[in-house]
Amino acid sequence: MALFAEHVANIQGLILRGYTHPYSCHLLFSFDVPAKAPGFLKALYPSVTSAEAWGTAKPQVLLNIGLTFTGIQSLGVLAPSDLENFPQDFAQNPAEEIGDVGPSAPANWWYGRFSSSDVHCIVHVYALSAEALTQKVGEVTSSASQWGVRERLPLKSGSGRIEGYLREDGTVHFGYKDGISNPSLDDDEQSQAPEALNSFLIGYSASSASQPAPTEGKALEFAKDGSYMAFRIMHQDAAAFEGFLTQQARTRVSKAGALLGRDPGVDRRQDDGPLEKRLAAGAFSRTP
Repeated sequence: MALFAEHVANIQGLILRGYTHPYSCHLLFSFDVPAKAPGFLKALYPSVTSAEAWGTAKPQVLLNIGLTFTGIQSLGVLAPSDLENFPQDFAQNPAEEIGDVGPSAPANWWYGRFSSSDVHCIVHVYALSAEALTQKVGEVTSSASQWGVRERLPLKSGSGRIEGYLREDGTVHFGYKDGISNPSLDDDEQSQAPEALNSFLIGYSASSASQPAPTEGKALEFAKDGSYMAFRIMHQDAAAFEGFLTQQARTRVSKAGALLGRDPGVDRRQDDGPLEKRLAAGAFSRTP
């Protein structure tokens, strides 16, 4: 049985498709009054975008919701024994394992304004226009205020929110155009292929390659048709990155020259300058 046929309406769109709307905003929230938080989620529910096909006409606005482990804890909908069924990588931050140390350590995340454990919910909003984005973000924040949910502002400038806007020439800040890859996933519920949808989607793990937890009990009932995602702010220093590439190129070329040595048959009187400059000028060509 294909997953699409029966469950697609219960799966959030962001899980199955890459959005290409040019405007986006990602809002972080804390459930300061846990008893009122379900009211906030219920208020947003009619706006949540499912994975159902929308045809040729893109919706003006897309909205999806993510809950963190501490957010699920805060809601109190699952007993501690049920929470233990979630993966440890989801329940605990594996910062050191993924290299987040030193300046990138968790203590420095979110510019020190709050900790990751304070983030209970992330609301992702995408829009075709700046006006549509502003309107929907206003609706979300107004609902949050009504239900005692506090917005967390991670940035020091602008609105303080994490926002995305398409550059006029369609390039990223490194100067190139970057597309979104959407691999075709096998949607057969019984598939054992690593690239199958049941390896990412919770609730179909009986024959899946990765068996994403939870796989039983009330935790499974709560998480079914969901998936896991990592949400990070990454500071990309374009100038430092270019400098790193340049330095590495010099180092690699120097090492290559030392290892290969010089061909005695080469006329050393002909010198066009440092090797890396000749490479950059196209002085060397590859043989097809």
